[in-house]
Amino acid sequence: MLKKVSFAFAILGIGVLLGMLALPAKEFGSIDDLRENEKVFVEGKVENEKDFGDFKILKVNGTEIYCSCKDSYLGEEVYVEGYVDEFDGKKQIRVLKIREFG
Repeated sequence: MLKKVSFAFAILGIGVLLGMLALPAKEFGSIDDLRENEKVFVEGKVENEKDFGDFKILKVNGTEIYCSCKDSYLGEEVYVEGYVDEFDGKKQIRVLKIREFG
C-alpha cells in the first residue's frame, strides 16, 4: 500500500514539474522586479561573455545570464528562455533554451 501511495506522489510531482516547464515565459522590464524561479525570456545582442570552463556568463540587454553552453555567442543576436535565479544577492537568469537569430 505504501509503495502505491509513494508511486502516486512521485508521478504527481513529475506532472507538476512538467507543467511548470510548459508555462509560457514572460518578457520583463527590470530583473529586480521579478521573483526567483519565474520563467522569463530575453532577446538581444550578447554584449559580454565570460567563460568559466563549466559555464558561461553572458550579458544581454544589461541582464546577466548563465548557461552550461560550449558555443560562443559574443556579438550574436540571441533568444534566451530561462528562470530567474539569485547568486551573491544579484539576480541572474539560468538558461533553459538559447538560440541565435537574425
